[in-house]
Amino acid sequence: MKKLLYVFSQEDHWLFSMRCLVVLMVIFGALLAYAAYLNPFIGHADQAACAILAKNLCEGHGYYTTYLFQFFKPYEIRHPDNVWPLLHPTVIALFFKIGGYTATMARLPNVIYILLMTLFTYIFAMKLIPDRRVAFVSAIVVLTGQRYNTGLLNNTGAVLFFLLFIMLVFMHESKSRWVWLIPAAFFAALAALQRVEYIFFFPIYVFVKFLNYLLVSRSFLAAVKKTSMYVLFLLLVVVFMSPYFIRNIYSFGEILPDNAGFLALLAKYDNFSHEAQFGVYYGHNFTAPSILFSKGAYHFVKTIFRSGAYVATYLSSGLGRIILTTFFLIGIFWGSKIFKRYKFFHLYVLSTILFYAFFYSVIFSFEDRYLWYIYPYMAIFGVAVIFEGLEGAKKTSFGNYFLRVAPVIILMLHCIYYSSSVIWTNFRPLSPTHREIIATSDWISKNSPPGTVFMSRQPWEASWHSGRDAVMVPYDTTRRILEIMKAYKVDYLVLDIGDCPRPDLLNSIKTGALKGIEPVYKVGSTQIYKIDRNNLNFID
Repeated sequence: MKKLLYVFSQEDHWLFSMRCLVVLMVIFGALLAYAAYLNPFIGHADQAACAILAKNLCEGHGYYTTYLFQFFKPYEIRHPDNVWPLLHPTVIALFFKIGGYTATMARLPNVIYILLMTLFTYIFAMKLIPDRRVAFVSAIVVLTGQRYNTGLLNNTGAVLFFLLFIMLVFMHESKSRWVWLIPAAFFAALAALQRVEYIFFFPIYVFVKFLNYLLVSRSFLAAVKKTSMYVLFLLLVVVFMSPYFIRNIYSFGEILPDNAGFLALLAKYDNFSHEAQFGVYYGHNFTAPSILFSKGAYHFVKTIFRSGAYVATYLSSGLGRIILTTFFLIGIFWGSKIFKRYKFFHLYVLSTILFYAFFYSVIFSFEDRYLWYIYPYMAIFGVAVIFEGLEGAKKTSFGNYFLRVAPVIILMLHCIYYSSSVIWTNFRPLSPTHREIIATSDWISKNSPPGTVFMSRQPWEASWHSGRDAVMVPYDTTRRILEIMKAYKVDYLVLDIGDCPRPDLLNSIKTGALKGIEPVYKVGSTQIYKIDRNNLNFID
């Protein structure tokens, strides 16, 4: 322990150099790239969707889907994507052009994003503190973060671009040069094109800056003048995102796709379950104002508290999260000096709190991946507090010494645990479910002509692996499911009999009440049924 503490007390030790970090990045990046090569499964939902959009883009079809998974409006199966942002599919398309349509090429962008995120965490930390120990350790924390894996999730790129946005804003404020806001706006737009909800953070951040200037200057005009550069920044963000907005207006008649609003309404004000989003809602009058007001003030306030409860439950569930939450709370307690030195962080944290309060109470429900973008900054801040504690530990009693060294131990355990978890997550064998999806998709690909349509509870990945169009099995009655089958001319039904939350449909099949389907292939607990649409019928 003494040797470890000695190393950590030497700011110029070779261990904390950029060169050493790059070596570790190369090793870890090679492991992630190899894991991407070994895994043939494209990923679930939005991961497979990104790959499908990228493939269609490469083939000249634009950002079109080959799947349909929500029934808010009667869309065609092949329609312009109206759910997920389009930057990540565009990047994947570039890799497809280089190496072909493989799951490996689809995963490589996120491997690169992880490495760049690590590098820029080091650079940003050096500009903030500067202390090579803080920069190196916080970069390693980011590199080994469990959530930044080689899947196709668009969050990883969003976190990188958000990190660059914050770093460039810091450069603007520290050097008092407005020109830094131009690239800051560019990367802010890229972050929002990866995760559209981030677009709400930027006006909130500018508003917080305005309030800060107003409190400091006590002059409204002076505050407006100081904030004017940030208003220009917001306009630049809109300009950089304008191709996306124009595409949405042309395709849907709206600036932002409305599916997110429909889903928000379901998630917040009904007895929401994950499967409820796959119900058939044709004819429902979903409007944006109803998200806030249609259910009354009581439901709106209840939603706010429920979202807060989700976050609190997530942060306090499991020993690992409790330890990390405690670690960050200790960091905030000891970080008052750092807050005084870096008001930039103070305003950023306040903006983040307001953004999450708005996001979880108005737009959507809590998912832990929406917390990821604060990870690099919390890593820098937490590690900085640790080294503040180490410096102070030299003059304290044993009790205080232990309390100050404890975060170092926690940090080391964090790196070891999460890095091993990342490696295991990416190298573990395919789950039975994934193997069955690949097997059934392969069967459909070999036994059906192009243009075949099948119904599945995993339409995204099943469509990718089969090369055929896929429709979600609606979360509805058997009679309603049959209507969807006929409307979209479904040829096959793929069901995981062992895990299918469609009890009415399963019961209809088991009792023989559903006519016109014939089992043709089974692997594990997944069964494929051939659909005879001419004789498809349901007998009550």
